[in-house]
Amino acid sequence: MQACREIMYMSVVLKHADRFNTGYPDMTVTWSHATSWWEVKFYDNEMFDAPQLQHLTCRRLAAQGTCYYVIYERRHDVRLTRIVAPKDLDTWAQSKHVAKGFHHHWVAEFISHSHLNVG
Repeated sequence: MQACREIMYMSVVLKHADRFNTGYPDMTVTWSHATSWWEVKFYDNEMFDAPQLQHLTCRRLAAQGTCYYVIYERRHDVRLTRIVAPKDLDTWAQSKHVAKGFHHHWVAEFISHSHLNVG
């Protein structure tokens, strides 16, 4: 979230996630007259939880606007960051949007570009 605030000056970044609410994405970013939704997952040599209601909401949000999964992946000593459209969650490991390491600034840059390319 801090990387978003650094890269997108005056952005509004809201965290929605807590342990009681699982039906919608973790955070929103509003900047440059656009709002996007982001669900963050962590893969650590075993599959992350993707509740059905949350995934349905992400798919619906993506159909009407911008919504992505950010997946921080650790497989033994290899760390990657992936950005995946909800429709592609079943094949997330083949995502074309991938960066080495847990790269928060790369994610913020991706978010920035998604906002500038809206409309």
